Amino acid sequence: MILITGIKIPFEENEEQAVKSALKRLDVKKSSVKSAYIFKRSLDLRRGHLAKVYSVIVDTDVNEDKLVKRLNKNEITKIICLIKLQL
Repeated sequence: MILITGIKIPFEENEEQAVKSALKRLDVKKSSVKSAYIFKRSLDLRRGHLAKVYSVIVDTDVNEDKLVKRLNKNEITKIICLIKLQL
């Protein structure tokens, strides 16, 4: 799984646009994507413009090590283990 952070979209757009932007940033074929979902949501009001900022987790069939090396390391991270805790 890969975590893509810093996906900024206009406030009027929906979450589906954030997932589409994440897949575009990864530059992988849709057929190789197993799943993609929103991990984190936040709002950004800097510079007087309201925007939504997302982090998206994508699971693909592509070699994730090569994919992460090819892309911007500040925004894309390989997730080795994701544990869901319920309190």
